[in-house]
Amino acid sequence: MPLLRGLCSSENRMIGHFSDTDVVMKYINSNDLERLAPMGTSCPDHFLRTKIQPLVLTLNKNEDVSDADAILKKLEPAFDAYRQEYADYYNTCKKANSPDMRDANPVIIIYPGVGMFSFAKISKLHV
Repeated sequence: MPLLRGLCSSENRMIGHFSDTDVVMKYINSNDLERLAPMGTSCPDHFLRTKIQPLVLTLNKNEDVSDADAILKKLEPAFDAYRQEYADYYNTCKKANSPDMRDANPVIIIYPGVGMFSFAKISKLHV
């Protein structure tokens, strides 16, 4: 969680939440995750709050997470690719009157076999 929070906080400080409820795990562990996750959000409100799609981690749920530096090296390329894909999407779809691009970091992260992490910008109420 601290590594994910740090990677998601490269532009704004974030607060995190973890969920491994039955419904979340049913989705994450489904045979359709690879097909469903890239399909994106279900409505514009979700797009504004959760980005186009989640970041799905490729770490094995049994991976040794005791070596933070090794895990960070495995995670950084996925975060870099996500940020670039988001920037490409924004630049393809923007119009002359579009607002500036928002934070390109993922806010929903799916870790197959483990659970779902979600992140949101820390408001002044949380400081």
